[in-house]
Amino acid sequence: MTLPDSLVQSVLAAGLFALTLPASALEVANPSFELPAGPFSPTGVSTAIDIWQQSPQPDWFDPDSFGVSWDSLSGIFPNAPEGDSRHITNADGNQVAYFFAVPQVAISQVLGSTFSADVAYTLTVGLRGGGALTAGSTFLVGLFYLDGANPVTVASTPVTATADYATATALSEITVQVPALSAGDPAVGKNIGIQLAVTSQNGVAGIAYWEADNVRLAAVPEPEDYALVAGAGLLGCAIWRRCRRQS
Repeated sequence: MTLPDSLVQSVLAAGLFALTLPASALEVANPSFELPAGPFSPTGVSTAIDIWQQSPQPDWFDPDSFGVSWDSLSGIFPNAPEGDSRHITNADGNQVAYFFAVPQVAISQVLGSTFSADVAYTLTVGLRGGGALTAGSTFLVGLFYLDGANPVTVASTPVTATADYATATALSEITVQVPALSAGDPAVGKNIGIQLAVTSQNGVAGIAYWEADNVRLAAVPEPEDYALVAGAGLLGCAIWRRCRRQS
């Protein structure tokens, strides 16, 4: 049995594609907080983060009582040089985002990509604590969509600081998993939102903060669909090998 060369090539290509189908990285703007670019003077930090939106000031926050403005509680700063005790060994690029450990301090970004049916999503963020951050303090990494102006959480991962969180030299990888969405899920077709938020500070003992970097989002084919495609690809490869033996 001999198949036309063009058909054989198509079957082989389909098989190889099915076996190597990767997760697809979705674009996150300013994912490692390199914009705006430093150096920053006179404070050494920027209270603005390009593309990302800071959370609005809550009613309970009084700048006069706290001695700082709400927008200064999050921003970006340069990673300390190697040899400095505050150097982050696995930071991506030269700058890192900071969040003072005050509840509701947060940043978010709505992507151009939308949630799709039959696709799972994995969000990964590097995170660590700093300063006087105490064990039990919490942070949230999440994915959401907007229902009008209201954010609706799709999935989130709470992070609780341990006793050594503020002395870590590297960022921990925090992930948020969204199982494949059904066609009728209200998130489908809505733009994907990413949120990084302080949720609590366990006691107050000086300046406490969180640091985040290297935000990544991947879309993964639904396992069932992937298995069907891979199976078809394997069958195609088997047919091709059989044809080769009989030619």
